[in-house]
This record gives sequence, C-alpha cells and structure tokens, in this order.
Amino acid sequence: MLDSIKSVYFLSKSVFLIENIILLYIFLEPRRSRVFQVLAYIAAWFTTFLMHSLLYSFNLDPSLLSYILGSLFLVPSILIFKETFQAKIFVFYMIFSLTQLIYLIFTHIDYFLSPAVPKTFVLAGLILELAALPFVKRYMKSPIKDIIGILDQHNTSFTLFPILSFLLLTSYAFQRTYLLSTFITLI
Repeated sequence: MLDSIKSVYFLSKSVFLIENIILLYIFLEPRRSRVFQVLAYIAAWFTTFLMHSLLYSFNLDPSLLSYILGSLFLVPSILIFKETFQAKIFVFYMIFSLTQLIYLIFTHIDYFLSPAVPKTFVLAGLILELAALPFVKRYMKSPIKDIIGILDQHNTSFTLFPILSFLLLTSYAFQRTYLLSTFITLI
C-alpha cells in the first residue's frame, strides 16, 4: 500500500511539472537550441532535487517547499524563451496559478471522497488537465499572445496579477481546512 501511495504522489508531481512545461511552450516561443532547453530543464530539476534534499531536514510545510522549488523553474523559462522579461513572469505565474488551482480543487475532491490511495483524484485531475492541453493551445494561445503584446506595449504592472493570484491560491493551500466553503471559493 505504501508503495502505491508513493507512486501516485511521484506520478502526480511529475505530471504537474510536465504539464506546466508544456503550457510554457504553448504560450511562449523558445529562442535557444533544443539541447540548451533540455539542459536548462535538467539543471532546474537537479537543482530542485538538491534544494529539496537540503530543505527537507528543516521540516518546512510540504506545500511551501513545493511552491518555492516550483518557482525555481522560472529561471530556465527566462533563459529559454524570447518574449520580454515581464511577459515570461506573467505567463509563468499565470500557468502556475491555474495548474495550482486545479491541483487544489482535486485535492479537496480527494479529501472529500477519501480514496484508498491518497492523491488518486489529484492524479486523475492532472491527467484530465493534460488531456485538455490541445484545447488550451487551440483556444487560449491567441488571447494570451494578445495579452502579452499589450503588456509589452503599455502597462507592465499587470504582470503582478498572476503573482497575486498565485499567492492567494498558496494561502488557500496552507489553510488545509478542507471546508466546502473554501472549495466553492476556489472554484
């Protein structure tokens, strides 16, 4: 049973990371070679793994640790893609917020339905989200590109909105109250 719990947890984290990287490639255009891109993400993953190993001994909240370490993937995003700095920040945290929202919603569903293997519904939600990526590419890519163009030309302060959204979702994640009212608010 413990092995299946660890497997589902690891698979959930892996799907979450892959999904976020794919979404970056949907909304941003790479400017570096494929070899550089792969090496940048491997370096980010390796750094994240090392930092997790170092910070784990401090008994930090697992969600806080995930958010801090997940934000390290901003570095390869800044290095790989050709859009402006504020556009990269906007898209990175927009994606991180949306995927985190879905993660939290399915965490609540998982809690309410209490499956035998925890995080089963979280993994199912992430797989559903992964399956929806072609629709995201088809229907959301153009509007996001328009927003990026407006950001670059006019008001860069709008870059803060996805960051604020991400921080709001993070605060919900730390509550861990799993009340129906919190679930409805997240939706």
